[in-house]
Amino acid sequence: MYARAVRFTGVGPETIANVRAEVESSDGPPPGVTATSMKMLYDADQGTSLFIAFFETEEDMATADEIFEAMRDLPKVCEYLHLPAQSGSNSVLKRMKRQYSVEVYEELLARGREFVPNMTIASDFIVGFCGETEAEFEESLALMERIRFKNIFCFKYSPRPNTVADKGMTDDVPDAVKRDRNRRMLETQERISLAQTQAMIGETVEILVEGYSKAAIKAQEAEQTRGEEVSWRRSDQLVGRTSSDRIVVFCGDESYIGSLAKIKINGATSLTLFGDPVDKPNKQAHRIAEATELAVQSSQMSPVRRGENGGISISISG
Repeated sequence: MYARAVRFTGVGPETIANVRAEVESSDGPPPGVTATSMKMLYDADQGTSLFIAFFETEEDMATADEIFEAMRDLPKVCEYLHLPAQSGSNSVLKRMKRQYSVEVYEELLARGREFVPNMTIASDFIVGFCGETEAEFEESLALMERIRFKNIFCFKYSPRPNTVADKGMTDDVPDAVKRDRNRRMLETQERISLAQTQAMIGETVEILVEGYSKAAIKAQEAEQTRGEEVSWRRSDQLVGRTSSDRIVVFCGDESYIGSLAKIKINGATSLTLFGDPVDKPNKQAHRIAEATELAVQSSQMSPVRRGENGGISISISG
């Protein structure tokens, strides 16, 4: 399990611990979440500082419930799961040598949503893998429609040296077809994501404010419509995230940075929510300026790998 704990100072996020807790395996799949890994979660949640923990793990499906329980029970663990599917076709997964089926993947997500009904889910897909037919690709689109991911990362297949596919399979899907499938998959996800974010217009959400938003300025210049048109001043545009890892942009002063704030949503793109604060910054959250160390014992330290959207990430080993 890879973990990164972050506290927020008056100027933004500061990493206070990078921990790598090894999950060792011999011939079979990883045995699951280790006691050390779970102790790390629960010890961190008891700390006096406000922080977010980001995780990337490779666990056996049978023990994923322990992660779901932590997401349900620990307020400081995000209700967000990044679970790569790679494909919605069992025949493609078999050629990829993945040790799971589409049915097992969907069963795991259904179980997760039983623990955490509001959990958002992101995924990875590969299009144009060796031998992928149009029907197999459409199975991936169908999986996306059923799961309703928050967002996905889509990659066109390309051979990697010394992999099973490179040694024993032919990269026989034309590049033009890969590009077309990549486009169609991203368009499908954009439609799904936009429906989710637009449904949140009018809601009030709590976010952890990360800092000033440079990305939001670029987005505002490039996009003219997002539900309801909203005008922003460059000097006070802030960004934060909900507990389900949705990005929220609003106008406010630096006193909000590092605090919890309630924002009423009045606009949305497929990936970003826009709104106005409904109260003052939660000053109690500024206790994060206090020095805090996580009581975590790990045999090996290393930089953490974090996906673009952070959050908890469980990869099905294959």
